[in-house]
Amino acid sequence: MSLPPGFIDELRSRLSLGQVVGRKVMWDSRKSNQGKGDLWAPCPFHQEKSASFHVDDRKGFYYCFGCHAKGDAFNFVQETENVGFMEAVEILAREAGIALVLDETYRDFHSADGPPHGLFADPGWADTLIHLYSFSKAYRLTGHRVGALLASPARLAQVEKFLDTVTICPPQLGQHAALWGMEHLQDWLAAERREVLARKRAMVTGLNRLKGWRCLGAGAYFAYVEHPYDIPSPELAKLLVEKAHVLVLPGTMFRAPGDPAGLRELRFAFANADAAGLDTLMGRLAALG
Repeated sequence: MSLPPGFIDELRSRLSLGQVVGRKVMWDSRKSNQGKGDLWAPCPFHQEKSASFHVDDRKGFYYCFGCHAKGDAFNFVQETENVGFMEAVEILAREAGIALVLDETYRDFHSADGPPHGLFADPGWADTLIHLYSFSKAYRLTGHRVGALLASPARLAQVEKFLDTVTICPPQLGQHAALWGMEHLQDWLAAERREVLARKRAMVTGLNRLKGWRCLGAGAYFAYVEHPYDIPSPELAKLLVEKAHVLVLPGTMFRAPGDPAGLRELRFAFANADAAGLDTLMGRLAALG
């Protein structure tokens, strides 16, 4: 699942940490300096009478000198409300009056058992959440952009107005295929999920066994990897094609311009590789020395 670019930063700009924490604590007026964003209170995470819980409102971080709890607004909501990260984002978005647009194109291949989040368990989810989903990824409808959007009736009415201005006669072939898939392919989709997750495990395990290589993160189709060489990733990507016959994308394509981390990173696409193919990949990378 993914959030719109800049969404977390926008949320932080709308809600200060002092506002979020202030719902749960009483500030110590003698110790706090509201004007400087220097806030103190008894800690909400352990029993105490003194004000050892400190909020730096300008930096957006808290720290307790008693129990050593620390974090930002998202950590605070997770701990005080006993929810996951995405639920904490939804709570803060609701408080800030911002719609939470959640892209779950790949939700069918989530590695954890059960739902990837509990947002739909909230009866008021439609007040904040706009959910995007793709049948094209789940049922391999190559070339057919068939998806779903879940939102409040009021928001769906506005979406329908937009669609009516850009699509006169939407193709129905992909829609019929998606409907048939939902009605008949649940066992097949479950088997696909198991295969995708097995490939992911093999990819991560293989990369982490290579000397100097480190898998930074992997999903259903792509792995982001830190390489061990003293050359920038665009040059290494060319070298991998020439010397190892491996095609990857340099990390500079996915980082902000000038971000040095991109020079140390590569993106591997492994969705169409089987176990034998992944073994061959690891052997070629190891042979580079």
